[in-house]
Amino acid sequence: MEPASLVITVLLILGAVVAVLTPLARARRQAAPKATERQRQRDALLVYYQQVTSTLRDLDDDAQAGKLDMAAYEEERERWMQRGVAVLQAIEEFEKRTTPATNATPDAAHDSVDEMIEDAVAKYLSSHPAAEAIAQERS
Repeated sequence: MEPASLVITVLLILGAVVAVLTPLARARRQAAPKATERQRQRDALLVYYQQVTSTLRDLDDDAQAGKLDMAAYEEERERWMQRGVAVLQAIEEFEKRTTPATNATPDAAHDSVDEMIEDAVAKYLSSHPAAEAIAQERS
């Protein structure tokens, strides 16, 4: 093969590679901001949920220390519990909307999340006697 035809062949191959890879690189760059925005939205929901759980802990501590009367405590706690439930529902809805369908059953994914939530609640209740006493009263 002559050097000129070799150079032309290499240039054609490089041109084909560039033509194939350019659309793929563009699609990847466009998909990244969407994923970042979804992550920011999810993070905002998680931060708000952490604020709710922190407020509930503070309420329990204040009630245990005698800083709040029981009526005010129960009313405020119920309000924050409703907010927590609403945030968890929003997180679940967000996950349903943004998670692509997979071969795994949705119940399996939700079961693991439910188990994590139940474990966290059990751990919280065991570390806060006032919350545990109230939970037993409601049962």
